[in-house]
Amino acid sequence: MHFERNFAFLVRRARLLLGETQSEFAARFGVETSTVSRWERGFVKPRPKALAQITKMATKTDPFRSEDVIMASPVIKFMAS
Repeated sequence: MHFERNFAFLVRRARLLLGETQSEFAARFGVETSTVSRWERGFVKPRPKALAQITKMATKTDPFRSEDVIMASPVIKFMAS
């Protein structure tokens, strides 16, 4: 698992915490739904400004904000294999 692919986990987590579909999340960032899908699968990285907003969304409502908790996620472990 490459550390830079953590953005895929953050994108999906942020979207799910907001309770939005990929289409709704795409509208929020002014991108196509397929772009959000590629973000979530780790194929395309969001632009820096969008990634900063997504990271904030993914950790804002969660009491477990530490990077160690994120890295311990079953999703991250699965992506590493």
